[in-house]
Amino acid sequence: MIRAITRADFSAFWPTFKSIIQAQETYAFDSDMNESSAYSLWCETPLKSFVYEEQGQVLASYYLKANAMGPS
Repeated sequence: MIRAITRADFSAFWPTFKSIIQAQETYAFDSDMNESSAYSLWCETPLKSFVYEEQGQVLASYYLKANAMGPS
């Protein structure tokens, strides 16, 4: 089921998200980012953030935001 993310969802997802940002292969985020900063970036700044949950376990997360403007 896809639904809006909660603070508890993000805390459960944080270890996975932390390993992704530390790898520096997918997102150009600060690899030393803490959970509070990551929550703000992923859940408060975008227009809306979601999780995919199956049998009570969060398996994925994504957010919607405006596209970044390219060079002018």
